[in-house]
Amino acid sequence: MKETLELNDERLISVENFKNISREEIKPIIELPLGVSVKAQMVLVLLNEKPGLEFNVSADSEVLKLLKKFEEIGLVSAVFPSDTDKGKVKIVVSRKKEIIDELNNLSPSNGSDHKRYGQLMGFPDTAIEAFLDPDKRLNFKDQEKIREGLPHFFRFRMSREHAAEELEVIKRWNKLILEYAPELFDELYPPDEASKFKKLIEKM
Repeated sequence: MKETLELNDERLISVENFKNISREEIKPIIELPLGVSVKAQMVLVLLNEKPGLEFNVSADSEVLKLLKKFEEIGLVSAVFPSDTDKGKVKIVVSRKKEIIDELNNLSPSNGSDHKRYGQLMGFPDTAIEAFLDPDKRLNFKDQEKIREGLPHFFRFRMSREHAAEELEVIKRWNKLILEYAPELFDELYPPDEASKFKKLIEKM
């Protein structure tokens, strides 16, 4: 698995790239009792677009059932104490156990390697550099203008010099969600808006 997402990646959006993954295998993710953005990112982990994912859930939720579901889907997962929220636990998900261990050790709240953490979460290197260096960041107003009209599944801080390439990453991710889990658009938006976004992504 490619652990760092490069902006010069030549992969194309087609079934051939993910011929071992079917929409039927994605369906259990859609049915999970989790937030829609978490599920969208989990789809990308299964498709090898993101090395890993971490999110918090209530400590009294049915965590063990979730872990069992992840295993059935083909993902490795682990539970750790939450770094930020009392009464919650952190679940880390990947296709490789090594990434789970590394992600947990690299938690930003521990003052660890933010760059490596961003890479393991699948963010473009240029966006990670912009997050770490305010002088390289695109301001929020311009970032929202560039992203205007795109679904709110995926967000990361964009850079001034590479915003166009970073936008292509976001578009690619949205195309994959439309191809493999279009139901997530319906979950995130009212019917009219969901239909609008689907048509927009289809034309990209």
